Amino acid sequence: MKNEKAKLSLSDDLKSKWYALWFDSPYYHLLYAHRSQDEADKFIRNLVHKLEIKRGSKVLDLACGSGRHAAALAEYGLIVTGKDLSLNNIKRASLLSKVGLRFIQGDMLQASPDFNYDYVMSLFTSFGYFDTQEENRKVVRAVADSLLEDGKWIIDYLNPGWVLDHLVAEESIERGDIIFTINKEIKNNAVYKHIHFTVEGHSYSFTEQVKLYTLTDIRMLLAPHFTIEMAYGNYELAPYVAASPRMIILAKKDGYVDGK
Repeated sequence: MKNEKAKLSLSDDLKSKWYALWFDSPYYHLLYAHRSQDEADKFIRNLVHKLEIKRGSKVLDLACGSGRHAAALAEYGLIVTGKDLSLNNIKRASLLSKVGLRFIQGDMLQASPDFNYDYVMSLFTSFGYFDTQEENRKVVRAVADSLLEDGKWIIDYLNPGWVLDHLVAEESIERGDIIFTINKEIKNNAVYKHIHFTVEGHSYSFTEQVKLYTLTDIRMLLAPHFTIEMAYGNYELAPYVAASPRMIILAKKDGYVDGK
């Protein structure tokens, strides 16, 4: 497969969104440099075996970042497309491209018309970014439109109960010569992560925000386009319980969806 060459033209409004700014920053990758390929490999291995994903299945890794999960999926003979809004992420991920693995720049609010996928995967909390419920519902519709009939959506999400019980209000993380100061707070049913650091005398601030959806909330958000078949509580895919560190959802597409 050839990589998509055309660049996505971002509107001024989209360019100003926190996820467009922060995920496209080189400092995002520096802060999260501890995320290892080995960690991704183990999670993907567990998913492929648990769900009995067949070789040749077409998979969309939505908000793929630098491509570590997409690369792991491709090792199982799957036909994988990684999609991300950040052009810098796509450039990094494209270094991993090979037969059966490609990367394209794209917006998760829009369906992927070039493929009908067997699976869409939203991994490492790559959902719930938007301010309004309608925007998050638009993601649900776009994913449904990207899937074949009876396709599956895997959402690797934070567990709000675990977040509330383990929230660290302030911490500092050192990466080389840069010290990241991180403050977290809960407001408006979302967790906010405020990130501050200084590089060569210049101060930077970014804020991540993710909705604190419960399993019931997500079930309601996905209907009528999806039915949740199973929920797992960690990367070993143990059953989900209230105290689980993660909420990993397996949802099946319900019938025909036209994106409206």
